[in-house]
Amino acid sequence: MEGVLFNSPIILGGFALALTILIFELRTNSTGYFLPVLSVLLSIAVIIYAILLGATLQEIVIVLLLFVIINLAGLKTEKPQLSDEKDNNKKISEEKSQNVEDKK
Repeated sequence: MEGVLFNSPIILGGFALALTILIFELRTNSTGYFLPVLSVLLSIAVIIYAILLGATLQEIVIVLLLFVIINLAGLKTEKPQLSDEKDNNKKISEEKSQNVEDKK
């Protein structure tokens, strides 16, 4: 029995597109939640299509593990902050320290 994932160009293209969107978002951090949600919805649609074509659970789990590993690697890296955000974070921390000193 041959695997369904490697014999269907629609499934391979769908997973490749979902992974590309996910990796792009993890590298740029530009859209907030839109691209990761789009990537998840696309991968769910491709998984449903693969199951309808007769994909085994093993094939589906391998692809899902790839998505999970990439997401975990993305969580490990520090997201770049804009200079305005850094300034705001400094101001907030200074205000908090002044409030603590004033209470003493």
